Amino acid sequence: MTKQEFIQEAALRLIGARPSEPMCEIHRLAKNLADLIYPDDEEVSSDPVRPIPTRSDLPKDDISYLLQEAYRVEHQMAREYERKFKERHGYFPFKREGIAARIQKRFIVERISTVGDLLERGRTGILKTPGFGKKSIELIDQALLNLYCIETW
Repeated sequence: MTKQEFIQEAALRLIGARPSEPMCEIHRLAKNLADLIYPDDEEVSSDPVRPIPTRSDLPKDDISYLLQEAYRVEHQMAREYERKFKERHGYFPFKREGIAARIQKRFIVERISTVGDLLERGRTGILKTPGFGKKSIELIDQALLNLYCIETW
């Protein structure tokens, strides 16, 4: 088994063991484990299934991929909130409207069609745009971190 094959296998197992972990963290853990087992200096590229794009590649990525991740993150956060509320109160009376759906509508209105468009405007530029609030930014932050390992934008 080559080092690259080992990283792929380790990443798949880590995804199963830690489904909520960001992909960049899964890749880092798999690569670190491979470095311990394969101590040679062989350089290994990013996860071949979906490599982490460089900043020059980002403008090409359609914003729908980021929105899918935002929907997934929001669903996960809503389940956690509901679980905690039920533990405290014994029931959950709310029907939550999707923040990700509002983000998607605002992206259409603001003509943000690629990840590059989003990054060009930056975090502060998006915050100044009507319809984007703290929760929207938090969701976009988490989606960018999970998909591209981008912490500041």
